[in-house]
Amino acid sequence: MKDKNVVERPNDEREFKNWLKSELGFEINNQYAYYYETVVQKLKKDFEESAFWKELLNNLPEINDKYRVNKGVYLLIPTNTPTILSKSLDSLVNKAYRKNILNNDQFPDPPRSGWITPENWFRNTNDIIRTSLTVKYLDGVAFIISELEELSFQYGYDFDSSFEAREEGYYAAHSGIKIPFSIPDMQFSPEDITLNIEIQVTTQIQEIIKTLLHKHYEENRRVIIPEDYKWQWDYQSPEFTSNYLGHIIHYVEGMIVEIRDREE
Repeated sequence: MKDKNVVERPNDEREFKNWLKSELGFEINNQYAYYYETVVQKLKKDFEESAFWKELLNNLPEINDKYRVNKGVYLLIPTNTPTILSKSLDSLVNKAYRKNILNNDQFPDPPRSGWITPENWFRNTNDIIRTSLTVKYLDGVAFIISELEELSFQYGYDFDSSFEAREEGYYAAHSGIKIPFSIPDMQFSPEDITLNIEIQVTTQIQEIIKTLLHKHYEENRRVIIPEDYKWQWDYQSPEFTSNYLGHIIHYVEGMIVEIRDREE
């Protein structure tokens, strides 16, 4: 490793790839891209064929009925069948760039949790394989996560969840299920890992807003916003519109559930 005083901070993902090779010895080339795609396709296929996933899909109608008995309305959208997605290599490199560089206030030292590299990112990245469940009502988010936790417990899998509420108007519920898999290493020998499968639970309205603002969110993740920037007073900024929209939508969804329950 070079002397800390001469290590330049990468300014974008291209420079980050060069830094990753020169400083940590990991090259993201065509050979690695082929390896990564092979691994994620295997992980995706193995999860699709897992007993856990098949039982979850089979249980959705029963979960929907259970909510209707409690609340008098259906929670799930029949035509919205959850699908399994995998993270692209470009997206993973961007995430590693943000964690290692953009959001690392200790650079050129590693972040407190250590460097995120090709050597460990299958174990340390929580959404390489992910899916989502969309519900109609805000209180259904916690309801579904409780059902996911119970199913995970039945299979003996570790489960965790978090309910995010940020000043920037970002509201999201994430759950993670840690499942053992076998993947090939770089020499294509079998390697046992425990992978976190992310299942995000969102409301129908939140999903629409997220889709509309996707480009804005992606651009914001690639820049460092000064800590003293007060977007709340910059009414002409993209942040002002998107962030307050998030707060307003969350409030309205809460009021919908409150009015519904009050009239039961």
